[in-house]
Amino acid sequence: MTSFGRISSCLALIVVVGPVAGADTDKYLPDRTQAVVTVRVKQVLEAPLLKEHAGALKKAFKDVPVGQAALQLVGFDPFTDLEQVVVAFSGNPDNERCVCLLQGPFDNAKIQAAAEKNVGDGKDAVTRHKAGEQVFYGMKCDADSEAIYFGLLDAGLVVASADREAVVEALDKKAGKRKAELRRDVQQLLTKADARHAVAVASLSQPLNFGNLLGNIAGNLQNVTGGVVLGDDLKVEMALAARDVANAKAAAGALEDHLNQAKALVAVLVTQKKEFAPLADALAGVKVSAKGSDVAFRVTVSKDLIDSLFKKE
Repeated sequence: MTSFGRISSCLALIVVVGPVAGADTDKYLPDRTQAVVTVRVKQVLEAPLLKEHAGALKKAFKDVPVGQAALQLVGFDPFTDLEQVVVAFSGNPDNERCVCLLQGPFDNAKIQAAAEKNVGDGKDAVTRHKAGEQVFYGMKCDADSEAIYFGLLDAGLVVASADREAVVEALDKKAGKRKAELRRDVQQLLTKADARHAVAVASLSQPLNFGNLLGNIAGNLQNVTGGVVLGDDLKVEMALAARDVANAKAAAGALEDHLNQAKALVAVLVTQKKEFAPLADALAGVKVSAKGSDVAFRVTVSKDLIDSLFKKE
């Protein structure tokens, strides 16, 4: 599978199974973790900005066939059983299989019972696996996807990944067979988490440049932290820490160049199709600024703009 395919699998897994990462989940993150994305699912669904569109969100999720059968096999409803998803990335574009920690008010015993009930040879069947005395399970979201493995950790906490060994690693840590050795610089980034962020990001520079989307910008940076605030409008607040003042100016300038290119492209698209006008409005709200060795990246999307996007659906 290509690196793009692996990243797509990671994103699909977030959608299929979906508070900022805390000590109770950090200990189960893979030691190789270089980036963490945390989605506070409950906070997203209950945000006033999106609450009135909850029905449309649920319908959109159900209209995507990927993973529906798999979720039914283990008796899991992401809209009621999930409070947060913590997603860890290694930063290796050649072998990026994200690891998800799913946390919520669900009953581990019920999930295990549903999984055991569906262990079999059918195309949608759950498979049982063992690592020493530890049991975990595998299943496919659809016929063409990689198998997703999952294991039960603490009450209301499940680890899931296409990386079988990562699931075993988390189970070993739970059993006390392996010590958690998350990188110190990643631990420090996680302490900067802001409780206002419905979606939070903490990443070293290595994972930032999948597909070379950022060009040379990632090389100017040490790390990125920030997230999405859902209030009266939607705000994206990102703090980019550069290696020094010169690198901060270079990163800010490169981001401005990318932004201006995107604005020019969307302006052309708007002349052809008015449906792209909301995207032009969103890009107009992007602000980039450098101060010392730090770069601030902010985007504001108004409630009216979000409402208009849902109406188009």
